[in-house]
Amino acid sequence: MKTPPSKAKRVLLTFVGSHDPWRGGDASSGYGPVLSLLEAETFEAVHLFHNNEDYLRRASALLTEARERWPDIEISYENIPAPDPTNHDLLYELMHNRCVELAAKYGNTAQFTVATSSGTPQMQTCWLLLVLGGVFKARLVQLVPPHKLRPGDSPVREIKPSLERFPKIVSPARLQRELSAAKHQVEILTREREAAARDVATGMAGEHPAFRRAVKTAKQFAAYNMPVLITGETGTGKEEFAKLVHFASPRAQQPFLPVNCAGISETLADSELFGHVAGAFTGALKPKKGIFELAGKGTVLLDEVGELPQALQAKLLRVLEDGTFMPVGSEKIQKSEARVIAATNRDLNAMVGEGKFREDLLYRLNTADIHLPPLRDRKEDIPLLAQTFLAEFCRKHNKTISFEPAVLAILQEQDWPGNIRLLKHVIERLAIACSGDTIKTWDLTLSRPKPRTVAAASTPLATIGDMPINLPQIIDDWEKDMMEQAIKRFQNNRSAAARHLGYEEPTFRKKCRKFFGRKT
Repeated sequence: MKTPPSKAKRVLLTFVGSHDPWRGGDASSGYGPVLSLLEAETFEAVHLFHNNEDYLRRASALLTEARERWPDIEISYENIPAPDPTNHDLLYELMHNRCVELAAKYGNTAQFTVATSSGTPQMQTCWLLLVLGGVFKARLVQLVPPHKLRPGDSPVREIKPSLERFPKIVSPARLQRELSAAKHQVEILTREREAAARDVATGMAGEHPAFRRAVKTAKQFAAYNMPVLITGETGTGKEEFAKLVHFASPRAQQPFLPVNCAGISETLADSELFGHVAGAFTGALKPKKGIFELAGKGTVLLDEVGELPQALQAKLLRVLEDGTFMPVGSEKIQKSEARVIAATNRDLNAMVGEGKFREDLLYRLNTADIHLPPLRDRKEDIPLLAQTFLAEFCRKHNKTISFEPAVLAILQEQDWPGNIRLLKHVIERLAIACSGDTIKTWDLTLSRPKPRTVAAASTPLATIGDMPINLPQIIDDWEKDMMEQAIKRFQNNRSAAARHLGYEEPTFRKKCRKFFGRKT
């Protein structure tokens, strides 16, 4: 086996399998495939692929052992969010995307090795397709089981099948190979319409039944030209689900235009959505195209649709019924071909009963209803989401950081009133505050935006060993900070601040009294 040039960084990619880190249940059974490979060969970096929480735990145990034995190796987790580890199509797409990112990260000088001994047969097949198909340049190896080794043999066996033996899989000329690889890339890019939504929305990971039902519903309705209503608390990922619907639909190459109905004034909302002609009102010096015209055949997301003024609700109903609208100040009817997705954290049925929302508009929007559960109801997804957000942060800032397992357990016990948005915020702060390569339990106290108050300091702390933490206080500090920003932004208008943050007004005022001691 040839020794790679000294300047080439040797990088290992491998799934974590059921026999990792140990062949049996504990260390006495001997090293599993990954540790055996690390013992047999030298690598500067290792990327441990996993697809669920169980294998993440195995990866964590493997990382601990590897760092004690080989402290100079850079080891990272790679989440491949495939709920079904036997689904070739999904596995290949996810593995392909991550391999392309890693190739770009390390550059042309890196020498990649892919180990096929761990993972499901489908994962191993995808490795073969990626490497032998010329999509990802790497060396393929497998670990020979100890009982199959002969004296003097290396436990590492390089995989080099002869394609000439197969009549339908031939070794093409160089030009043919390059053309084939280029065609393959085009096909992958075409299939990445749905993956694009997941890439820009890392909060789409999860295995909770209610969450998986929401994903399934989004994919089912994506292909049909009908309105979609997405409901859920603030921070549950409504805009991300809207992107999933858009990018999984035939409209994926068309614009996706979100508009926050709570963030535009009632006087300007009509112009914002439908545009205006020159001279339509004071200050309208030139014509302006509205969101529905700019979207073309794409998708319009009406976020916080419950805040839409009632006068505009009638115009929106007309767009949904026959696709027509008139810009402000115009008598010319225009046609919209855009799809409408609406999102809200309000109870629209209750608003209908209060006369604040049109019942006929609700019926038109509610053709396809997707409800997103709050994070407190899907706590089993928190470790996976935390790992996903940390991996995103590491890729963005070229860092290598992992969680101490106890940290994930602590995060999982919290209620997360800000849902996925708050979790991501906390993970980013932990990653920034972390001075080493592992986020430990005592690092949790570093993510507080402000020192704890005297009252908070007297609150009993949950402890891991001798190190105190107070994650609920971290969450309270973050919530208080967000409320202060909103109050300043809306010039002390608490009603507007409450709407902006997705609170019911009585709840917002109650929290103001809690945090600021004001009788409002």
